[in-house]
Amino acid sequence: MGDGTEPEVLRRYRHLLRTAALDWQETAHRRALTDLGPSARADLLGELRVLLGTGYRFGPDDIHHVARLVVRAERRAPGLLLAGLDPDLLVRLAGLVVDSPIGRMLVAGYDIWDGTEPPRPEDPVLPKDHHQRWQHWQGGMEDGWAAYFARFAAPQSRGRGY
Repeated sequence: MGDGTEPEVLRRYRHLLRTAALDWQETAHRRALTDLGPSARADLLGELRVLLGTGYRFGPDDIHHVARLVVRAERRAPGLLLAGLDPDLLVRLAGLVVDSPIGRMLVAGYDIWDGTEPPRPEDPVLPKDHHQRWQHWQGGMEDGWAAYFARFAAPQSRGRGY
């Protein structure tokens, strides 16, 4: 894979991940994870936890959750799992998914698929948080530190002087 060529099984797996519906992908991954075996599932879940920072609430025997985690992670960030997982484990998982009965059913259109990755969605623009005082401050440090910190001080109370 280092020479720029992609194994056929990974190309078929990418096609399945890019074109099939999520529920069908999850079903194919559940079947593949069942066939993968407990130790390989534990290795896969360990890598997913490190790569994604999630998945700590369930174990390798929670096949439904692991399958959903794999499918949703790849859908949210295309290529993340394909680039981040151990190559041997990835080829093994991809082979089991593609060769499963559902994986064989989902190859429609593979012969005309050009293999391009979908465009990555742009990060959403976060709205300004207008509740923070520091965002309202527009001045510089010309007046010194006292003026700088005075802008953040609590407003003076009027009246009883608590």
